[in-house]
This record gives sequence, C-alpha cells and structure tokens, in this order.
Amino acid sequence: MEEVKEYLGVHPRMPNWETAHMGTFQSLAISIAVPVVAGFLVSMLGQKEILTWYRTLNKPSWQPPAFLFGPVWTTIYTLCGLCSWLVWTHGGFEKQRAPLTLYGINMLFNLAWNPTFFFFHAMQVAFWDAAGIVVTLALVIPAFYQVEPLAGLLMLPYLAWATFALYLNSTLINMNPQEFTPKELKASGEAGVKVE
Repeated sequence: MEEVKEYLGVHPRMPNWETAHMGTFQSLAISIAVPVVAGFLVSMLGQKEILTWYRTLNKPSWQPPAFLFGPVWTTIYTLCGLCSWLVWTHGGFEKQRAPLTLYGINMLFNLAWNPTFFFFHAMQVAFWDAAGIVVTLALVIPAFYQVEPLAGLLMLPYLAWATFALYLNSTLINMNPQEFTPKELKASGEAGVKVE
C-alpha cells in the first residue's frame, strides 16, 4: 500500500497526494460544496420570476424542459468543484494561482448570470455575462489541462452547456422584442444580436 501511495505521489498525471493528504476528503467536499451551494442560493433569487415573468416569454421549440436545468447545473457545479480540487492538489493556490484565479473569475460570471437574467430581467446584460462565461472557460480548460489533464477534460461538458446557454440567451432576446425599449433594441443590433 505504501508503494502505491509513493507511486501516486510522484506520478505526473495524478494529484499531489502529499499536499492533499491531511484533509483530502474535507478539501474535496469543500471544493464541491462551494459552487453547488452558491449556485443553489443565487438560483433562489430568480425563482419567483421563473414561475411568473419567464413563463410569459416566447421560447424556441428546442429549449430543454425546465426540470433538466437543475440537475444539469448541479452536475456541472460538482464537476467544477472536483476539477478545481484536482488542480489545487498540485501545490495548492500558491503554485496554481493562475488557473485557480481564472476559475474563480469564471465562477463569478456564472453566479451573476441567474439573478441578472431572471431577477433583473436584464437579458442583454445576461447575454454578455454568458459570453464572459464561455470566454473564461476557454482559458480555464487549457490551464487546468496543463496541470492535470483529467481536470481539463472534465470541464468540457461545462463548456458545451455554457455555449448552448449563450445561444439560448441570444435566441430569447431575438424572440422577445417586447422586453426592450427602442434604445435597447438599437444597441442590440449594433452589438450583433439581432432582435426581430
């Protein structure tokens, strides 16, 4: 068993178990719990609007059913926590400052989207926030992969879903011109978001 631990501790494709040894499960649980709980809390801000305002919007036929969003985001937040922990085990924040900082910035964009869209009804601002999620993810994934390949690969479902969410956000803007003032419609056109 000691030989296995020794091998895992130096293997370049595995977490640095020496760094994580003292609180491995505790640190993993915290890494997962933080994004999951934070995501749940911010989603509560717009819960009432989802049941009222959001139901009045025109939506594309291909939008997934509402009951899928909760499980999908919970899975994504769980993967995010796991991946950030895998990176953290390679020397902690001191040695992995750049990738973990990028991850933190991405989480800020992520957590801001729900209240921006649902609570404030700021669909255009939410669109740019969603774009920020995708752009920062495009930086986080290779940064994670360089440290721990598994961490980078496990972030790919998040990128796919975030890209889909960005397109859905854009589509909802296009299908609901009644939600905007003439000035906002003009701004959307200039920014390349077509509103019909």
